Amino acid sequence: MSYVQSQEAAGCCSADRMRRAKKAMFGLLVLAATTGLAFVIEQGGTVLILWALKEIVKASTFQELLERLMEWAAGGSILRLFFSALAAVALQILPIFNSILLAGLLGAMWGYGKGLAAAAFGVTGSAIVCFLISRYIVKHCLAQRATAAMPPLMAAVANSIASSALKSFFFVALFRLTPLIPLVWSHYLFGLTPIRILPYSLGTFCGAIPAMFAFVSAGVVGKGIADGTMSPPGGLVTLGVLATIAIFVFIGRVAHQELLKLGRDREGDEGLGE
Repeated sequence: MSYVQSQEAAGCCSADRMRRAKKAMFGLLVLAATTGLAFVIEQGGTVLILWALKEIVKASTFQELLERLMEWAAGGSILRLFFSALAAVALQILPIFNSILLAGLLGAMWGYGKGLAAAAFGVTGSAIVCFLISRYIVKHCLAQRATAAMPPLMAAVANSIASSALKSFFFVALFRLTPLIPLVWSHYLFGLTPIRILPYSLGTFCGAIPAMFAFVSAGVVGKGIADGTMSPPGGLVTLGVLATIAIFVFIGRVAHQELLKLGRDREGDEGLGE
């Protein structure tokens, strides 16, 4: 190869890298903008929904609203528990209600076992609905513009492991354990990938359990402190909740590191292929 040809080849490679960098930057900007918008909508929606519910039950304060909800759940009806789980699904299809607060409310209303079951059902059910909406509606309507909103790391790794159900399961579970992307938004992003729905659903369920347990437990402890059946922070239950949250944060960091490692390995394989 002559010197001129080698320089032209180098120029083409540089231009290709520049295009990739611009595409990645655009995707990150879209993700940041939509994530910020989703966060604002979520917090505003949470306040509006709680206010509307307070007006419906004619409660004078939010504390009284919480007491009314706990009284309603005290009946112990399975039908009421199922209704609570369905409400959790509906509130998480769009980012209109804070998922942490929702899990805490379910814990305060139903306790550890039933609260965790309702929270897990809500997360998994809403994840499946969002996934299907994204895959069969958003993806077809927006085509390449929709995939541009996906983080490069997520796109590279998801495309490389989609053919393996086991790898897809672990990949989704890792994403649920790390706060890399907001929960509801990640549901829609996964719908843009070729990952299949079964490993996605199982990975979501298993990966969300640690966080849901921590938040439900916080709700149970908060209720106990409020009604005087549990001691303030310093008691064994509170220590257990704090330890669970600490473990969740630790696991999230480890998961984030593993995802970055998978992304670097993927980029290395592409570099060798070129």
